[in-house]
Amino acid sequence: MPSLCLTAQQLASLTATSPPHRLRGAVVEGFGRGSKLLGCPTANLDPASFRGLLTDVPRGVYMGWAQVGGAGQPVYKTVLSLGTNPSFADSREDTVESYLLHDFPGDFYGQQIALVIVAFMRPMEKYNGLGPLIKAIERDVRVGDRALDLDQFRAFKEDDRCKSGADSNANSSTSA
Repeated sequence: MPSLCLTAQQLASLTATSPPHRLRGAVVEGFGRGSKLLGCPTANLDPASFRGLLTDVPRGVYMGWAQVGGAGQPVYKTVLSLGTNPSFADSREDTVESYLLHDFPGDFYGQQIALVIVAFMRPMEKYNGLGPLIKAIERDVRVGDRALDLDQFRAFKEDDRCKSGADSNANSSTSA
């Protein structure tokens, strides 16, 4: 079992989002590179679900909690990116790409996903090649996995957004 200890530098790099950002929408197909190129399959939130929201939120890598399929379903840790992906030239529009720290038996396109985004981890960066990008993603996942077990972040696993099955019109970047 991995250590729950974070280095002082890792902990200092996390900035709690206050209040947390809450999003809900359908999972749509992305560019297809998460699992194929990066070994990190992501659930891509339908851009219509967050268009006009989060305009003042820094683009970067975040961590939080995710639930697929609505109320009563399990809630999982997630590390996600918000913004364009500067390492890829075909990424011009903002995306929300969530990597859930759970092995799913298949895709879940079309299902609803609820996200509670609790902390900023780092800004987006452009990497020179897939190797450095994959290492950064692996580091983000390790740090997020450990940090989400800390009391200050674990409490959001029980967030009403995931438990209530609230509709997709209730997206916000404020407390709900």
